[in-house]
Amino acid sequence: DFAGAATDPADASTAKQSIFTIGLVGHPNVGKSSLLNSLVGKKVVSCSRTPGHTKHFQTHFLTPHIRLCDSPGLVFPSRVEKQLQVLCGMYPISQVREPYTAIGYLAARLGAQLLHRLGLVARPSSKSATSDAAVTTSNGAQKLEADGRVWSAWDICEEWAEGRGYRTAKGARPDVYRAANHILRLATDGRIPLYMRPPRYSEMLATWQCHPDLESVISIQREGLDRSGLEEK
Repeated sequence: DFAGAATDPADASTAKQSIFTIGLVGHPNVGKSSLLNSLVGKKVVSCSRTPGHTKHFQTHFLTPHIRLCDSPGLVFPSRVEKQLQVLCGMYPISQVREPYTAIGYLAARLGAQLLHRLGLVARPSSKSATSDAAVTTSNGAQKLEADGRVWSAWDICEEWAEGRGYRTAKGARPDVYRAANHILRLATDGRIPLYMRPPRYSEMLATWQCHPDLESVISIQREGLDRSGLEEK
């Protein structure tokens, strides 16, 4: 009897245990919803490049016995700095009210490379590379010293606004807020790559440079470049 089987607690428990559930959990904007759509083979959940697009817990059956679960992104504010959340795409840039701290965070870690990528200073040759260092003022604001000039986050945004022609509607002054948002979008899109040194990198640098597996890693990287056609000629 179908009705009797459906109401039998033992059968219901057996049916529930026979379903294998796979949950997609992680930071915002890393592709959880896109992965679920790829596994199912069609668009079953909405996805967007904007962090925090998924608002609710969603379940979809891949097979009668395999259930996929999509979840909103998880952020641990006590472990991840707000500036790093913005630069890693975990926090919507459109909701950032004060972007200059994140720009300073980026400049302090990339150094003069940020200015070179933005074209604000000339890229030094390998023979005469300029020294750059992130300095901190008394009020805690991070600044960058490069080519004999000290750059604050505001200075970087102002120069970028001048170069791009960003002007405010009133007064026609450089629109530094728009420039800051543009630089943050370049960072989240990967056009300004942000990377972190491993712990104790400076102490272990000599060891890693002489590591026996170094040649194997370099050869694997070269093979990847050859396949993708991106190797410099």
